[in-house]
Amino acid sequence: MNRVNSGYWLAVTGLFFAGSTNAAGEPPMVSAKSGMQVSPVVSMGLTTGGDTIATYRISYLGVEYDTDVTLGGNFFIYGGARFFWPRTGLGIIAQGGAFIGGVTDDESSADLSRWPIEAIGFYEFGRLRLGLGVTRHIAPKFEEKGIGDARIDFEDAAGTVYQAEYLLGNFTMGLRHVAIDYRYRNATLDADHWGFFGSFRFL
Repeated sequence: MNRVNSGYWLAVTGLFFAGSTNAAGEPPMVSAKSGMQVSPVVSMGLTTGGDTIATYRISYLGVEYDTDVTLGGNFFIYGGARFFWPRTGLGIIAQGGAFIGGVTDDESSADLSRWPIEAIGFYEFGRLRLGLGVTRHIAPKFEEKGIGDARIDFEDAAGTVYQAEYLLGNFTMGLRHVAIDYRYRNATLDADHWGFFGSFRFL
């Protein structure tokens, strides 16, 4: 895997997680005083978008092609809790996890990693859920291994999350968009991304 320098220097300046079937049939934990339901939740998704931080020449089955590493890709897995007040249709999802991207081959890799935490307020009506919240990406890092051994440690970043989901019992399918920028020294890079995701509520 070889880096295409033009893309690199330009940047420098699920899907479901299925739980046990027994847990899916149990009622949510309910606070008798407030009527609030509390349920563990996991989410997985694929995303795209953001500035290209590097471009690489990949060879697969004898065919060579260029592939980009963008600041908005590629895969996330989150775990957290859903707090829901059925009488109002309002709730909050608090979650965190891993968000990774990059490319790899047998001898080298280019990895993009960060550790997001999120709080998303939502409103449910019928089978639809609309959400708006905040996210913080902790320790965003881009690192090459076995290529040029470059490493970029971005500053922690905060952004806004927009979600729309379709409810299927304990499962949901949805779209999400995150508006966020990463900073490295004096440069501000676009890390906005959108994608598809699925979630599973255990109770």
